Amino acid sequence: MTGATRPGQGQGQHRRDIQGLRAVAVGLVVLDHAGWLPGGFLGVDVFLVLSGFLITGLLLAELERSGTISLRDFYARRARRILPAATLVALATLLGSVLVLGDVRTAEVSRDAVLVALFAINWDLAAQGADYFAQGADQSPFQHYWSLAVEEQFYLGWPLLVLGAALLATRLRRRGVRRPPAVGLLVTAVVVVSLAWSVHLTASTPEAAYFTTTTRVWELAAGAGLALLVPRLAGLPAVVRTAAGWAGLAGLGLSLWVIDDTSAFPGAVALLPVGATCLLLAAGTPGPGTGPGPGRFAVGRLLGVAPLQWLGDRSYSLYLWHWPVLVLAEARLGRDLTLLELVGAIGIAVLATMLTHTLIEVPFHAGRLRPARLVALAWWPASVAVLVTSVVVVGVNEPDLEQEAEYFTRVDRAERASGKDFPTSTRQPRRDLREAVAQADDPVADELEPPLSELRSDTFHRTVDNRCYARSSDQTSHDVCTVGQRDGKDLDDVVVIGDSHAGMFLPAFDQIGRARGWRVHHLVKTGCTLADSPSLSREDCTEWRDWAFDRVDALEPAVVVMSTMAQDDFGEQWVAGMRRSAERLQGSGADVVVLGETPWLERDEDLVACLDTEGATPADCEMELDPEVTRILDAQEELSDDLGLGFVDPLPWLCRDERCPTVVDGQVVYYFRGHLTVTFVHRLARALHRKLRTELDRLARS
Repeated sequence: MTGATRPGQGQGQHRRDIQGLRAVAVGLVVLDHAGWLPGGFLGVDVFLVLSGFLITGLLLAELERSGTISLRDFYARRARRILPAATLVALATLLGSVLVLGDVRTAEVSRDAVLVALFAINWDLAAQGADYFAQGADQSPFQHYWSLAVEEQFYLGWPLLVLGAALLATRLRRRGVRRPPAVGLLVTAVVVVSLAWSVHLTASTPEAAYFTTTTRVWELAAGAGLALLVPRLAGLPAVVRTAAGWAGLAGLGLSLWVIDDTSAFPGAVALLPVGATCLLLAAGTPGPGTGPGPGRFAVGRLLGVAPLQWLGDRSYSLYLWHWPVLVLAEARLGRDLTLLELVGAIGIAVLATMLTHTLIEVPFHAGRLRPARLVALAWWPASVAVLVTSVVVVGVNEPDLEQEAEYFTRVDRAERASGKDFPTSTRQPRRDLREAVAQADDPVADELEPPLSELRSDTFHRTVDNRCYARSSDQTSHDVCTVGQRDGKDLDDVVVIGDSHAGMFLPAFDQIGRARGWRVHHLVKTGCTLADSPSLSREDCTEWRDWAFDRVDALEPAVVVMSTMAQDDFGEQWVAGMRRSAERLQGSGADVVVLGETPWLERDEDLVACLDTEGATPADCEMELDPEVTRILDAQEELSDDLGLGFVDPLPWLCRDERCPTVVDGQVVYYFRGHLTVTFVHRLARALHRKLRTELDRLARS
């Protein structure tokens, strides 16, 4: 996103091709976030390579000129370049969030603002397992600052490493050690180690890998390595550099064609856009005796056109503005933006960009407001202080998060209450549902369970150890753990098997197991259908499913409960695959019960924002029953009848007269798509137990 605005290789030359590449990069990112170009997120990788090339070029030029690097001057330049616009946009985003979002979302966003000020938001996103490719109002309007955080963390130590390598080479000069190879060895080490780690982490934990600094620094270092090679590149024949430029442009186009949000990114596949950007930079290196502009057939002529130069000059500000404008616009309207609204939102972002570039970026970086070195060095703590103070002011009306965090402790304590089989369950789920529909026009209760600030944490993941289920593409097995009655010799063994839909019912099976004397083993891999159909499964899902079926055989359970989400896969192949899986499980000798599909939220619907809106009613946030859910349940029931399986239809507990409330008796039903909160699953435990007992008794009589 950033870097010096004028120097090309640290030698005072303005390279129009680099400004053009900046324009291409920010254009790709904006198009991606608008939903118009699925692979446009690769623009960030272009930015990282450009940044490493430019900044390292400046450091090398200073070393050549003075024999050292002034760290104070370097950090002052970074502060002048980065902080004024970043702080302004962060403050504006925080204010916009206060005006548009509810109290709960504002509290979440306020925390992000502090992380932005500390250049640490990328680590928080990685820890959360945030989905970069998700769109909509549910995303943090500060999320895009992750790449800026990666850059600044890199540049916190990079000048020191370059200076250290240069000084070491100077001390070892008598032994034949020269400065460029020493720095080159440093660059090579960073690229190799970081790229290897990126490949590994992308395979094991792709969500974290996307945002983590250690998986990205190799891209910055790749640009740095190219800066080292500038003297050699300048000596290449013009025809070679021209060919490299067009090859780079083709490589970037190919990247956009073959890489999308389903790719294992940023692992080894990131080599394609990074390599393409390096070729484009190498092509633009002026050769000896060449004029100020690119050759007649050079790709630099295309990158040097006036519109791209204009956009390239303003790319940093546009990157900062476009994402919060899109997110807050969707939050304000409460739905996806139409084409006209998207164009309007981007137009607003461009207008804000123009004002920021003219009034903030240029004056503070190189104009009349350019601060002295000591003042510039004080910008970062001042920026942190301003943003933290703003968050404190905003936080006057935020929810009592400390008090609400005690909620889960109270639930767990109640669940474990001595002498009660179903301490947190309802006896009349249909009556509760009927009352929820009847009272849907009343205001949303002030106190919900779970509190909205905790809704996204109220998932089965908090109740199950990470080693007891699989969630990443490199996991094809996991520890076989149990819930329910875990001790005793005469317990019935039960297996719950499937994807996250099976996992979300585990808190209920814990209660059921203790009430009925079941030892409940769970075999769960999130994101993998249980349907035995190669066309619907990734290779890791197929391997896990085969492993899980073998575990069922080894456990010899009395009962197997199978549950899997069908929303994205439903069709003839899914039904046939579920038949094969059910027959395979019946081969273990167990009674097999199908736990049916649940309704789902719209993909981009932000339930927290809806329920947290002032004056909102449950009716404003409820769902209409999707006819597809009914078709899936019919297919599951028909399959169960054909094979002699038990069947549990959860729909009567969740929907009435085509209406599916998201709040029942003060409890929030869903946390994401078709996934029920742990709180509401606890509520259904008694009803699920009763239905399972009925189905198992029926199977015993048949």
